[in-house]
Amino acid sequence: MLTGNNAGQMEAARRELEKAEKDWPHSKAIAEIRYYFDARWGDPANALNLQRGGDVPTADEGMQLYLQARISPTPANIDAVLRFYRLQFEKYPMASPPYIQALGTFGRYDEVYRVLLGKPEATWDYDHYDYDYPFRPHMRPMLADRRFMDVASRTGMLTVWRKSGDWPDFCNDPKLPYDCQREAAKYPDKAP
Repeated sequence: MLTGNNAGQMEAARRELEKAEKDWPHSKAIAEIRYYFDARWGDPANALNLQRGGDVPTADEGMQLYLQARISPTPANIDAVLRFYRLQFEKYPMASPPYIQALGTFGRYDEVYRVLLGKPEATWDYDHYDYDYPFRPHMRPMLADRRFMDVASRTGMLTVWRKSGDWPDFCNDPKLPYDCQREAAKYPDKAP
């Protein structure tokens, strides 16, 4: 179900979730799926209500700030969540995914690249890197930036694409301002 929304198929994911909620109205597992769906892509106020009602595990301070910023995207609220995640990232460089997700949610793609391309090699955790988040709907604008090929190289995705010959769908988009394979030729292979 969450795969559908990560792939940008929001309405299909929403319909499946609504069907599951009708079929299993008291399921804590379905409530958690609703929470994560609404927190990222749906109704952030509902996600906050689910959290406050005890229907889902309590979110950390960062997620609470994130939900507040989605509910009311004022500069102050956005700055608060980004500051929280930036401080977490500065303390724990492996904790970049929530920061990057928040940056992408609020359209701060240059900052996403500063984080991703500024990470020392030692902070790339190849065994635990979440390879799907750059392809999530709110992150898609970053794919139009040729710097994405550098990120793909550092994560090992580029090596996989080259070896398999199976390039991601966005590379076939006629509106893409660069040619994936030509841009990729500038970067070395890395172990995925």
